[in-house]
Amino acid sequence: MSHTVITTTTTTTRTYGESGPNMGYTRTIPGLLKIGQMLALLVAFLCVRCARGWPSWAAFQYFEVVSLWFLVALLIFFLMHLFRLQASMPCINWPLTVSPPPPPHTHTHTHTAELRVCVSVGV
Repeated sequence: MSHTVITTTTTTTRTYGESGPNMGYTRTIPGLLKIGQMLALLVAFLCVRCARGWPSWAAFQYFEVVSLWFLVALLIFFLMHLFRLQASMPCINWPLTVSPPPPPHTHTHTHTAELRVCVSVGV
């Protein structure tokens, strides 16, 4: 008499909390650096914008344009990471982007079901 045992394992994984913004990114080092850079650029722009009586206005206007462009670029990258938009653009190779860790409010539920079938064959 021989026995045949067939084992089938099914695993279902659900991850909750991935549809909204990734607020956990704002607490990572890259997220904090982007926020700090944007604040520094905004302060620099406002300092130059509010300055009165300087002899070379062309240099100040150039500084304003450059600081605003960098502020807009950093804001775009920050929002891309915050809303996980780089994952939905596979046509662009993102080698320098680092996927941040999942936020602490993300819950993963795993359900495992196992089915065992024993077949007895009489010889």
